[in-house]
Amino acid sequence: MIQNYIAFIRQPGVASMLLVALLTRMPVGMVGFAMLMFLREAFGNFALAGTAVGINFVAMAAAAPFQGRFVDRRGAKPLLRVTGVVQPLALIAVLVSAHRGWGFAAVAAFAALAGAFATPITTLTRTMWRHRFEREEDRRTAFALDAVTIEINFTLGPALIAVVLATAGATAAFIVAIGAAVFAIVVFSLSPALRFFKRQAHAERHLLGPLTEPRLLLVFTTTFGLTLCFGLLELGYPAYATALAFPALGGVLLAINSVGSALGGGLYGGLRFKAPVERQYACAMGLMVVPVLLQAVLLDHFGSFAIVAFLAGA
Repeated sequence: MIQNYIAFIRQPGVASMLLVALLTRMPVGMVGFAMLMFLREAFGNFALAGTAVGINFVAMAAAAPFQGRFVDRRGAKPLLRVTGVVQPLALIAVLVSAHRGWGFAAVAAFAALAGAFATPITTLTRTMWRHRFEREEDRRTAFALDAVTIEINFTLGPALIAVVLATAGATAAFIVAIGAAVFAIVVFSLSPALRFFKRQAHAERHLLGPLTEPRLLLVFTTTFGLTLCFGLLELGYPAYATALAFPALGGVLLAINSVGSALGGGLYGGLRFKAPVERQYACAMGLMVVPVLLQAVLLDHFGSFAIVAFLAGA
């Protein structure tokens, strides 16, 4: 398994793409957590803070199809130029509006703007992997390694924010996260990885896009439930840590969960299963339910809770 990964990474351009993916997606594990803890301190409760962060992610999801169609028609660079300016400014506006007490409505509006103009680095990276390789086996390995790099981001990002949170406070943590977003945009825009992005030839298009394929509706439904679970953990771990009077432990738990996910993803990508991928997906989701449920009954035992959080990720 390790030899297969080494041989894959030695292919032209692969190592540099993995490095760019790792560096430019660090904000993925930092911005949401840092914004949550900053707004929790600004508003005094998790309800409003979680709502604002949720609005940010909903806006991100709602804008993603429009961004995707824009990239299909105009390419990636024009969108990167726009989002690379608007998103950091909107995040700074969230910081300033909350700090000056402009009220929840203003903060939520800026959070929505930041989400709507979020730089689609993760989506573009996965698209470039597909364009870089023709063989399905190479693409599967590429996506497995790509998933591992994302989990490394979700490990290092929250851990870094936890350190800043514990030593310098929530405002400093949010500023660091905004700085990481700016750094990511600059590095990705200047990286050679963009040369692998290809404009697709014109094809038949529909207003609803992939929603015209009924079989995909089930995939989207299950994915919605799965990602909703991830979102609840993103909010639940920091809230649990705050209830223990040590908010920085929220970042530690997110990192522990992501380490498990990285190891599980790396193992999955290196193995070969005979079962259809649909059955693999169903089995993995079924197995994940058990440790996620166990977390609810281990709230009084942090050590056991952390172990189960690792298994939920794995």
